[in-house]
Amino acid sequence: MVSFDNPRLLFLFFLLIPLALWSAFHYRGKRRGLLVFLRALGPEEQRRLLEENARSFRRSELFFFLFLSCALVALAGPRWGIQLVPEPRRGVDVVIALDVSRSMDARDLLPSRLRRGALIAEELVRASEGIRFGLALGRGRGVLAVPLTGDAEAVLNYLAVVSSSSASGGGTNLEELLDAASGAFQESLPSKRRVVLFSDGETLSGSLEHAVEKLKIRDTALVAVGLGSPEGTVVPSGQGLVLDENGRPVTSSLRREPLRSGAEKTGGVYIDGNRQDAALVLKNHIEGLASEGFAGGVKRESRPRWRLFMGAGLCGLFLSRLGRRRMG
Repeated sequence: MVSFDNPRLLFLFFLLIPLALWSAFHYRGKRRGLLVFLRALGPEEQRRLLEENARSFRRSELFFFLFLSCALVALAGPRWGIQLVPEPRRGVDVVIALDVSRSMDARDLLPSRLRRGALIAEELVRASEGIRFGLALGRGRGVLAVPLTGDAEAVLNYLAVVSSSSASGGGTNLEELLDAASGAFQESLPSKRRVVLFSDGETLSGSLEHAVEKLKIRDTALVAVGLGSPEGTVVPSGQGLVLDENGRPVTSSLRREPLRSGAEKTGGVYIDGNRQDAALVLKNHIEGLASEGFAGGVKRESRPRWRLFMGAGLCGLFLSRLGRRRMG
C-alpha cells in the first residue's frame, strides 16, 4: 500500500493545469515568430519545419511536465513495501500491570486508587522517552491490553479511560495479571525487564508468591506501587457499596508487605503510591535503569521510494532540455 510523508504537497498538481495552458499560449507566439522567419522558404519546406518544431515542442513539454510531476511526488515522500531498520533503544522495557478489581475503586486515595495509579503511570510514560511500554489489566484474569511498543500515545490513550470495567471477571487474581504482563517480553530482545504493578495487594484467587517465582525465572523484576491506606475504607459499587453475604459493607485496605516482599525477591523495589512524589520516585528508578545502557533492536517501517521519482524526474528534465536545443 502506498503512503506519503507529506501528502498535502500532492495538491500542487493542480498548478500544472494553468502552467500547461500558459505553455500552449507561449508556443503559439513562438510559432508566429517562426512563420515570419520561414517566409523565404517554399510551402512544403515551411510545413515540414513547422511540424518538426511542433513535435519537438510536444516532446520537450511532455518530459518537462514529467520532471515536475516526479519532483512533486518525490517531495511528498512516497513509501511502499516493508524494510527492517535498526532501532536503538534504551536498555529497559516496562510493562505496566494495573489492578482494575473493584477494591481499586475505593476512595482512600483521590479520585480513587485506580485513577491515582493510572495518573502515576501516565506521568511515567510521558517522562520516559526512548523506553518501550506495554499495559496489562487484571481483575478475575489478566489480559495484555497494549503489547510492548515505542508508541507512547497508544499506552496513554488506554490509561486515560481505564476503569474497573475494563477487564472481565470477578475478584482479584494478581498471579494472572503478572503472568499476562511478563508474557509481553520478547525473548529475542536483550533488555532489562520491569513489571510495574499498581495494586492495593488484595487478592482473592491465585498466588502472588507463585507469580513472583515465575518472574524470577524469567529474569524480570517487579516494581510494586502500593495504593490505598492500611486502615482501609468501604468499596463503592454503582450508586451504593459492595456488601458481604451478611449485608454489611465490604472494606478494603492496602496489603503493603506482600507487595514489598514480592518486589524485593525479584530485585525490584516497592514504592508507596500514597506519596505525593510517587510518580517522581518511580520515574527516577526507571530512568536510572535506562541510563545504564542501550539495547539494539529492529523495527518494521515502509520503505521510502522518493529516489525513484527523483531519478525519473531528472531524466525527464535532461530530455526536455535536449528537445529545446533541437527546437532552437
